Amino acid sequence: MHEHGVGADVIVGAKTRDMLIYTDAMRAVAENLHIATDDGSEGFKGLVTALIGELIEKEGRHYDECVAIGPMIMMKFVALTTKKYALKTTVSLNALMVDGTGMCGACRVTVGGEDIAVFATSAHPEAAYEFAKFMTSEDVQLAMLEAGQLPILKSLVSSEAVQSNPVWSVYMQQMESAKARIPSPNNSAIQEIWSETVTSIFVDGADVAQALHDAAARIDEQLS
Repeated sequence: MHEHGVGADVIVGAKTRDMLIYTDAMRAVAENLHIATDDGSEGFKGLVTALIGELIEKEGRHYDECVAIGPMIMMKFVALTTKKYALKTTVSLNALMVDGTGMCGACRVTVGGEDIAVFATSAHPEAAYEFAKFMTSEDVQLAMLEAGQLPILKSLVSSEAVQSNPVWSVYMQQMESAKARIPSPNNSAIQEIWSETVTSIFVDGADVAQALHDAAARIDEQLS
């Protein structure tokens, strides 16, 4: 982009200053280089998603497109963040192959909660994309609804097929107030706390209110 005269702001993020990479290379070609570290050891203290909001909302920056490259969880929340600003976003779905062949499935990318995958090693990526797009269309999602699979499209939430069902309609109402998990480098520990808490409630008969209160306190420690 730099060679074609296109100005681009670049954000490089890492947990700490010692884990930053390509900063010199990016500084040489970026119009503006922004660095974000989780611990604040260099640049902006916080996640790259928070920095995106800072640049757009507080500094009044305008962007035509966002390109995110990095861990899947980071790209997911970048896409959720840029969606709020109606900012076109492209992510790099080049998952790593654990087994070197793509057969184990670790490198596959699932689409919207369906068991559909586009392999990074696909010989026909365009055809695979068209298939994924077809399977997530309204007609196909309604057909799958008849088989008991909830639609992944928000446009179908108010459809007669969903609203007339006493179970699906309530589920969709709950989704309106549902919150995405907070991105955190300690997600594994947080999931373990939650799993232990649910087990203590349903298996050991722990007091629900107290168990959830204790879990919230432990999770807050992981997020601090």
